[in-house]
Amino acid sequence: MDLTGLEPNENNTRFLPAKNPTTPKPPYDGRRITAAIEQIAEPMLTHLEQEITYLSGDNLRACGLPLSKLQTWAKYEETILKDLDPFIALVFVVKHTPPNSNWPPLPPGFRKVVVPWILWWKHRASWRFIPAQQRL
Repeated sequence: MDLTGLEPNENNTRFLPAKNPTTPKPPYDGRRITAAIEQIAEPMLTHLEQEITYLSGDNLRACGLPLSKLQTWAKYEETILKDLDPFIALVFVVKHTPPNSNWPPLPPGFRKVVVPWILWWKHRASWRFIPAQQRL
């Protein structure tokens, strides 16, 4: 199935750009893309729900994962959080949640003033692709 102009490598383990760039890309077919997304949506949601159980603290201890690995991961997470760009991360999260949602918990005025009137402007060309959110 060619949705993106990629083709599998010899072992069928990875997809690489097509070798013949002169081959025209297939025309955009929104119905085909929607069908592909709908086909994977249910198994993906089931997988993500099960991951919560798989990654619970009890299961990690039971599998013999050394504490040093968990501490290394915790340091890595701290680095990620420290280096997050609020102009990207906060705007992305707030704009992808329903407007009447209280998640993420933010101080008063942040959701209605700081995000749309201050943080949003730096990357405003990208935010036009955010889908409209339905109220809960």
